[in-house]
Amino acid sequence: QWYQRRVRGVFLGVASLFVCVNLLVTKITLFLIKLFVHICNTVLWIAIPECYPTTLRNTATGFINFWGKSAGAVATGLVYLLFYISPTLVISMFTGAALASTIAAMIWSRETKDERIADGEE
Repeated sequence: QWYQRRVRGVFLGVASLFVCVNLLVTKITLFLIKLFVHICNTVLWIAIPECYPTTLRNTATGFINFWGKSAGAVATGLVYLLFYISPTLVISMFTGAALASTIAAMIWSRETKDERIADGEE
């Protein structure tokens, strides 16, 4: 089928990004990917919090940083521990974390658009 050839072509194109044809090309490609990710994160951390009041913004940023650093430390230990038992457990751990965060985002999706939020002392 014609669509199968196109899908295979897309998958082959994406897979070719991760094949080390030349060390310099691989390093430049990975650098550009990381640069793009860092730019997106910077935009998220600068632009989005400005939409909320200072009290809420600071509390949320502290909460996110605390749990991010705590989970990062625990996950690093779990990767080293689980990898020696079975590498599949490491993949399962990351898949479970992604699934849990997706479910949590669906459950706790409070919409605050067009809603008045108090800015501390009023």
